[in-house]
Amino acid sequence: MAEYIEREKVYKMLNALGGCGAEPESWADGWDKAFDEAIRELDNIPAADVRPERHGRWIEDEKYGIVICSECGEEHAWEDYRASYCEDCGAKMDGKDGESDG
Repeated sequence: MAEYIEREKVYKMLNALGGCGAEPESWADGWDKAFDEAIRELDNIPAADVRPERHGRWIEDEKYGIVICSECGEEHAWEDYRASYCEDCGAKMDGKDGESDG
């Protein structure tokens, strides 16, 4: 599953790392130490609580007068009304089956 973090927290963490520690023996040594510390700090930033966006389309079943969500398969007894999302799985009904943002 993809993880998401807040960019501003990363900027603050990197800025804080830039001003700490003793003078490095060489530029490369200092960069390596800063990079290692940044990786350790990134592991401490909690991931955001997000849900991938689902996309789908309504499949019409004229025989039974229903529409079916292409993502979750739930049947909906709507005759003329077509919602812009599935009320069961939350998929956006924009015709982009199976795609997700994230």
